[in-house]
Amino acid sequence: IANVIAPGQLVIGGSSAGVEAAFVAAKALGVRKALRLDVGGAFHTPLMDSAAPTLETAVQSLKFRESHYPVVSNEDASAYTDAEAWRARLVRHPMQPVRWRETMLALCNDLDAEAFVEVGNGAMIAGVAKRTVTIPVVGMSTPETVTTALARLDQLGSGSR
Repeated sequence: IANVIAPGQLVIGGSSAGVEAAFVAAKALGVRKALRLDVGGAFHTPLMDSAAPTLETAVQSLKFRESHYPVVSNEDASAYTDAEAWRARLVRHPMQPVRWRETMLALCNDLDAEAFVEVGNGAMIAGVAKRTVTIPVVGMSTPETVTTALARLDQLGSGSR
């Protein structure tokens, strides 16, 4: 499993033959929908181990600072404010499964998040979040949606949910 996204939704990764075998097995087990993702590698699996030395070299030149607010790692769904340990987390990231669902829940349960904002192209993350958490989820995917999203956040901030 490369990513546990939401209830009933996960991503598997591996060799082409391994993923194909998993598709066949999933269909045999009654999985209703399985899609192949167009990706450039077996991300978030041990098959990415060979990328670690290059990535480690690259992150050595980055400057990290302590965070004023906790940042939740989707590697273990734990919150951190430290700086230097992020270097190692970033190096491990392509090889480790993403625990997205647990990360969303940690933000809600451990850090008392009041809303999620998705900024970027599309609304896939917002849709996943809405199936995982009960707090409001606001998306900003185009310049036109920014005004609407900011108005919704303003409503949430004033306590009118």
